[in-house]
Amino acid sequence: MKLNSRYCLTAISALLISCVSVETYAEKNTFATDSLNIKKETIDTVVGKTLKEIVVEGQSQYVTSEGMVFMPDEKTRKMASNGFSLLDMMAIPGLNVDRVEGTVKTAADNDVSFFIDYQPASTAQMRGLLPEDVRRVEVLDYPADPRFKGEKHVVNFILVKYEHGGYVNGGGMQGLRTSWGLYNLYSKTAYKSMTYDVLLGATYINPMHSDHIDTESIYHFPGMEVKHEQVSRNIKSVSPGYWVSARVIYEKERMSIANTIGYSGNRTKNGETEYTDIFSSSLYPSGKSIQREDRRSNSVEWSGDYSFELPWNLWLVASPSATYTRSHNDSFFTSDGFEIANKVPETAWNAGLNAIIQRSFGKHSLTLQLKGGLSNNYMDYLGTNPIHIIARQGDFMGKIKGAFRFSKLNLDATVGLYTSRYSTNSDVELQTTMDADVSANYRFDQKNSLRLTYQLSYTNPTKAARNPNLVFSNMIDALQGNPDLRRYSKNRASLEYTLLLTNDLWISLTGQFIHYADPIVATYTPILVEDKYMMVRSSENMGHYSIAHYGGSITYKLFNKSLTLTGSIYGREDWRNYYGSAHTSYPEISARVQYILKDFYFSANWRSRSMGLGWTDYSKGKHRYSLSIGYSKAGFDITATANDFFEKSKKYSTSYMSTPYFYQQTTRYGIPGVCSFSVSVSYSFSYGKKVNQWDRVGQAGTVESGANL
Repeated sequence: MKLNSRYCLTAISALLISCVSVETYAEKNTFATDSLNIKKETIDTVVGKTLKEIVVEGQSQYVTSEGMVFMPDEKTRKMASNGFSLLDMMAIPGLNVDRVEGTVKTAADNDVSFFIDYQPASTAQMRGLLPEDVRRVEVLDYPADPRFKGEKHVVNFILVKYEHGGYVNGGGMQGLRTSWGLYNLYSKTAYKSMTYDVLLGATYINPMHSDHIDTESIYHFPGMEVKHEQVSRNIKSVSPGYWVSARVIYEKERMSIANTIGYSGNRTKNGETEYTDIFSSSLYPSGKSIQREDRRSNSVEWSGDYSFELPWNLWLVASPSATYTRSHNDSFFTSDGFEIANKVPETAWNAGLNAIIQRSFGKHSLTLQLKGGLSNNYMDYLGTNPIHIIARQGDFMGKIKGAFRFSKLNLDATVGLYTSRYSTNSDVELQTTMDADVSANYRFDQKNSLRLTYQLSYTNPTKAARNPNLVFSNMIDALQGNPDLRRYSKNRASLEYTLLLTNDLWISLTGQFIHYADPIVATYTPILVEDKYMMVRSSENMGHYSIAHYGGSITYKLFNKSLTLTGSIYGREDWRNYYGSAHTSYPEISARVQYILKDFYFSANWRSRSMGLGWTDYSKGKHRYSLSIGYSKAGFDITATANDFFEKSKKYSTSYMSTPYFYQQTTRYGIPGVCSFSVSVSYSFSYGKKVNQWDRVGQAGTVESGANL
């Protein structure tokens, strides 16, 4: 058929305009044009005229130079109630999500930092996230953007903005057979360049009276061995927590200024545990005893997050903060007239600054990060062993990072210097260490990438672990910190492969090796107090501990993404060379099925039995499974979950510990081992005119306690 040249030119022009439009759209949305798939091109002939129809289908996920990007579909956003449930329903390869606990880790068991529109987000913020406003989820490794503050593993939510208006999002989770609850209420109002956030939250835990722990211990004292059988049972305990925060954000082109003030409090009220003790020696009285705890803490915090895009390709990001905490940690032990009392009022404060300046050189960049902080803890031990302790700590960190971006290869290299000054009363200690971090990512195309990383890092002992005060817990056990504890090193090498084969089939493979040198390990030492021995728990740097972890996961979506199948299998090897060498090898298997039917959501999960070689113990746990049913419509969401509904035995975990002077076997019984239920309910509504969406305010932080109770 001979085509009219006029209509041929018209069709070619239309095609070129479409291609230019697609390219412009791709550039504005930060992904390349090859992520678009020209699915179908047909030629329709109508009355001798040829018209070209081009149907463009965009990928809902793709690999970038720094990780993966996912655009959640409307069905998933509608059924999710917060940030954790959205990540859970998206089933992103390489991420392990616990929507109830509010935790997200990589397949290699690394912690993930949350950001919303490039601003840091807390767990409370994630629970207040409105999924329907999420347009893109970025899962990044070693991102070069200075707004991520040097974090290595990041999940960043990109939301729509509001020109004016906002929304309210409230919800809660409640355990029905186990007594616990978590409640969040968030409100946001935006007008032009200003955003005002308020967050309120509360939580409580009330352990079941039927839960109990059976413990068998053997104490190796000089000249004798004492066996101790103990059953501990919760009598009454309520642990409420609450927080309120407010934030003001000012945002203009090339700059963002956010200031947050917050208050948080928590308490363990009348936390009583009953013990039934049987000792093999008459030096230690058998019978019943009561341990009572009364802990309370109140904190106020101010924090800022400022970012400025400067001339000459410079970025400046500054995050100052200050926190004040007042707490009481009181414990009492009574047994047939024998009493131990420990009352520890504590006042603590800290202040810090994290500053980053980055200079870009085309696609490459050089970053300098400086971070410093000061903290003071004032503690008075009143009661059995009175003492006044002042713990002070100053920390400084300096890092230089080079990020080199080539067409398919990314290289990141970081070198850091850390120094700290720690003092307890008149004792002063200085420590200086260096760390290194190297990452290479090769992106084959927009469907698959390979990342190799190596990391050398150090971990400081906590203030409580260094607290030298001797604290008596009962008639045979005591606790004492070790001021001579040192930082311990961690070497980690990993290899990760990601394949987003289609919009519906995702595969993730990973392997890693971790080696700890001189980790901080619990020690038990007998001491003579008056006419009998007691066992003092402390800690020391000793030996080596290693982990090898390898395996993968697969996600497959069917029936227009209504059905999601996810499975993973990993192998794990653990070694340690102190307290007698030990080695364990075991698989970790999990499976998940998720189905969305109109306004209803169904999910089933199964996880194999858990095993683990800890730094001092070996533990075993039961396999776990759950079934969830949810309903979501018009901003209202309700989800009911049943866990382990065929289990009859309340025994759910056993652990073993063996040291030169002390052996212990602990078996735990309770609701976590049998059928339990929980319900989550949320409701949200928005108003005003949307253009984009800001992140949420987080709950206030606290100063790390130095009390070794």
